[in-house]
Amino acid sequence: MTDVIDAAARVFSPDYATARRRFVHAAAQAGGKVMAIANPRTGPAGELLATDIVTFGADNASKALVMVSATHGVEGFCGSGCQLDWLEQGGPRRIPADVQVIVVHAINPHGFAWVRRVTEEGVDLNRNFVNFAQPLPTNRLYTQIADDAVPEEWIPGTNEPDPALLAAARTHGHDPVVRALVAGQYTHPTGLFYGGTEPTWSRRTLETILANFDIGRRKVVGVIDFHTGMGQYGMGELMIKDTATSTAMQRAIRWWGPSVAQMGITSADAGPRTGLIWNGFAAVAGDRVTFATLEYGTYLTYPTVLQALRGDHWLHGRSGLPATDPDYVKIKAALKEAFFPDHPMWRELVLFRARQVIRMTLAGLDAE
Repeated sequence: MTDVIDAAARVFSPDYATARRRFVHAAAQAGGKVMAIANPRTGPAGELLATDIVTFGADNASKALVMVSATHGVEGFCGSGCQLDWLEQGGPRRIPADVQVIVVHAINPHGFAWVRRVTEEGVDLNRNFVNFAQPLPTNRLYTQIADDAVPEEWIPGTNEPDPALLAAARTHGHDPVVRALVAGQYTHPTGLFYGGTEPTWSRRTLETILANFDIGRRKVVGVIDFHTGMGQYGMGELMIKDTATSTAMQRAIRWWGPSVAQMGITSADAGPRTGLIWNGFAAVAGDRVTFATLEYGTYLTYPTVLQALRGDHWLHGRSGLPATDPDYVKIKAALKEAFFPDHPMWRELVLFRARQVIRMTLAGLDAE
């Protein structure tokens, strides 16, 4: 196995097209069964966008591990590199009997290619898994601060405290404002963490994958969904949506130890969220799914990460700037750095933790 330092210098790609090409090649070289589901849009250079899936192990295996990258498109730079490393380092040769591994590369290829967190519909995929036939979740505080969250005017590159949001925090409290910003909202299509009005292409694609690979019949399913942008720099926290006493949480502790965190209770920016991709898996396999968000910290949520997100939403929702404009380039660079730091130490930490979590998940599945 290649040293993590050497691997970290090599496996992360500079753009979606490169990442996709490398993933598909490595998957074929490893002997996997590869398929692609084409996205209706194209990338910045007119390239085809697709979610690629590779499987290893028997289709009738009673247990499965699903690894997902780019739920939030720009975070795919990290997740794709972790998936590629597993393929290139002989991971498929170490899969236990009666376990199938399904690697889903770029479930949100449009966001990955265009360096956005959202899908082509402008939707946060991790807020899109709600029942649209029922009344949608409400977020009254976001409605009050929506114009402060994505203002009419923006100065690219600024990381100064924002007077409007600071005023909102003084009025409503810091933690309530943070929770309102990240929880998910269904009223402002160009706003932050927008959940949409119907299932997105990416959601429908994931549901197709779950059906095609018969996830609902598996005895046990482990899921690793790669994310970045929240937590301590370079540290990969395993965040579990299930309650502390649930079957899935107890399974998570057996697999990964007591370091797993119950999502929504560790800090304000980890507060309750609606429409998580977790719901898509739970809908078909219930508590037989142990779903972990492997969340890698980058920079402080505020101002760095949140400012980068606000700038990107201003860029696409209000500015009308072309891709050649210097401010467009500056905003994109800030967003990419906020979710994919250009530093060897960060990438080495990411890769070490990915190898550890995948190994422990497969061992846990084997023991079930």
